[in-house]
Order: sequence, then structure tokens, then C-alpha cells
Amino acid sequence: MRNDARSSVPSLHGHASVDHAIRRSARLRVILTDCAILLALSAAAQSTAFTARLGRATICSDSFQYVAAAEALVYPMQTPHFETRKPGYPLFLAGVKSAFGELGWVAILCNHALLMFLPLAAYGFGTHLHSRLLGWASAGLTMVQLQTLVFSNWMMSEVLYPFLLSFGLLAFVVGLSKPRAGLWLITSGMLLGLAWLTRGVAVVVIPIALIAVMVVHWQDKHRAARLCAVFAFP
Repeated sequence: MRNDARSSVPSLHGHASVDHAIRRSARLRVILTDCAILLALSAAAQSTAFTARLGRATICSDSFQYVAAAEALVYPMQTPHFETRKPGYPLFLAGVKSAFGELGWVAILCNHALLMFLPLAAYGFGTHLHSRLLGWASAGLTMVQLQTLVFSNWMMSEVLYPFLLSFGLLAFVVGLSKPRAGLWLITSGMLLGLAWLTRGVAVVVIPIALIAVMVVHWQDKHRAARLCAVFAFP
């Protein structure tokens, strides 16, 4: 009888691990399906905004500085200057120009492509901190607000910065809940570092955001704090 009881223990552990794997796979399929639907909706919204404005770049004094620095990075005979601007966005524009041969509408199209992914970051925050329903709500609010963003047609860092900051913080949040968080935290550090290279305000925003994320994450009994964090993201 004792041998039978002992032999049944491994089988119980085996069934538990199989059930856990099945639940994890099902959850992953739900998340991927939600992300695909959100990405399609966001792409449709951004494509409408892009075609409605004919993809024209709004030029201002800041744009000239970014473009001049980007062209100086592409052409070896010129010297880039970063005395007044962080190098992150000129590096991004230099990559766009190297890949496509021009800026203008191509840079604006890249802006809209970056904005297209922001609702996914909002969904990730909402789902991880509270629930799937709140993830959809946060993503929906973000999608609505992006339709009123005027910087999407400007060659300025106001689009690249929130993309890097949002996904950097999301990787940090996910990493806090993982037993092996090394890759998540490395990814978070890289994205937040790029955000710091893109906007000077990141020097203040990133430490405050990281502290807030840790407080919200560890306050398991206070779901109201998590709810506020989800709706504060957009």
C-alpha cells in the first residue's frame, strides 16, 4: 500500500505540470489573438490618419535640427551637432534615410507605424496589472487619444520617445513577475536607455515611472492602485 501511495505522487505532479502547460498555452493564444485584433484596429486607425493628411511632414525649427543632424550622420563629410538635441531621434532618422533613401513622408509613415504599436503596450499593462478587460479598456483609450496627436506628422522625437518608454516599462513590469527575469530586464534597460537618448525629460520620468511600477506591482492587496495605473497609462 505504501509503495502504491509513493508511486502515485510523481503521477500527480506530472498531471499538475501538464495542466499548467495547457492553461499557459491557452492564455498565450488568447493574448496573441487580442494583440492581433488590436494591431489590426490600430493599423486601420493610423492608416486613415496618414492618408487623410496625405502624409505630409510638418516642418518646424526643431524638425530642421533633427533632419540636419540625421543627414550629417549619413553623409561622412558633415559633422552632426547634438548640443541642443539628444541623439536618439537623429539616429532613428538616419536609419530611415539609409534604408529608404529619403525622409519626408517616409519618416512620417514610420511615425504612424510606431504609434500603431502603442495600444499593445497599454493592453500589456492593463492585462498584467489587472485583467484582460482592463487591458482592452486601456488600449482603447490609448487608440482614441492617438487620433488627436498632432506630433504624428512632425519629424520630432515626441513619437519615438513614448514608444521606447512604454515598451521599456512594460518589459520591466513583466520581468518583475518572472522567476528568471534577466532577459526582460535587459530588454527594459536597453529600451529605457534609448528613451533617455531620445528626450531629456526621460532623466526625470524614468526613475519616477520605475518606482511607481514597483510600488504598484508589490501592492497586491490594493487593486485600486493597479486600476489607477492602468487608466493613467493613456
